[in-house]
Amino acid sequence: PYAHDSSTAHWSLAAYLVELDAPRARHDAALVDILAPSDAPVHRLRNPACGAAIVQFRNLGAEPLHSVDIVYGTEGGTQHTHRWTGHLAFNATTTVALPGTVEGKGPSVFVVKLERPNGKADAWPHDNALRSAFTPVPVYPPPVLVQLLTNNEPMHNALRVTDADGRAVLERPLGTLDSARTYTDTLRLAEGCYTLALSDTAGDGLEFWYNTKGGRGALRLLDGEGKLLRRFESDHGHGVTHQFRVAADAPAYRDTVPDIGLFPTRTAGPTVLDYFADRPGAVRLRVLDPQGKAVLERDLGTLRQDRVALDLSALAPERYTVLVERDGVEVFRRRLRVVKE
Repeated sequence: PYAHDSSTAHWSLAAYLVELDAPRARHDAALVDILAPSDAPVHRLRNPACGAAIVQFRNLGAEPLHSVDIVYGTEGGTQHTHRWTGHLAFNATTTVALPGTVEGKGPSVFVVKLERPNGKADAWPHDNALRSAFTPVPVYPPPVLVQLLTNNEPMHNALRVTDADGRAVLERPLGTLDSARTYTDTLRLAEGCYTLALSDTAGDGLEFWYNTKGGRGALRLLDGEGKLLRRFESDHGHGVTHQFRVAADAPAYRDTVPDIGLFPTRTAGPTVLDYFADRPGAVRLRVLDPQGKAVLERDLGTLRQDRVALDLSALAPERYTVLVERDGVEVFRRRLRVVKE
């Protein structure tokens, strides 16, 4: 039974019958996708690989595929050839990590081509090549500081930094982190590719609006002077993965906008402003009602880094906008709802 009150609602059923003849080609390899590097939003590996490129291909030939040459590289750069060997049945797909590291400066294009399946000419070469636009990973000068501020439920979190070969250069396993504590690890890394991974087994990240008792944490990358290189969203669900390179001659492109968090954003009054900046500045906080009228203004003094406790319980239950200005320039805007106790 299906009842509705809309003239546009309806069932839509469809069926398709697909008949396949036996494959006509004996040797036919087809590229399916370039998983990394890629800026395509459909990819889980959108954060572009600075290690191995990852591609998928399928055997569309009647004969099992035992070998194929993969030619690959960044457009305009050096092209490499890797011979894949194995056993791939008709219509089966495999994923391959290609040797070497992905190169590129600025927006680039990665190209891949399949050649000589089983050492033979490919019966249909028109599906043998793909291109993928990507943005290279950031490059940081050593040393790199990893700063983790845990929330009230650190038992859900683990932090790991690995090199291009998967070896850990920093590891803080599950169960080793204390609550509401700042961990700052200085990594004096050799030049190369690295992956930072913060996992959360509860799936609510370092911050989740509904989990008020969990509190808020933060993850940042800093340079050797303790200035901000990269901020990460605290509301990250199951975790954060960030790939980067380290090079001695890399310029320090710092993030000069303060890293600011406000939690909780649904409260009967108490909330905390987490403020981190590269330089001291005169910080002023304003709270606006839905009509844009300031209902609270407060000078927080000259700040570089601090956690400021706020009590908004004197405000009527309503949705407000919290603004933060540094030296007269707005650097933060977030909505907050005050609710009854």
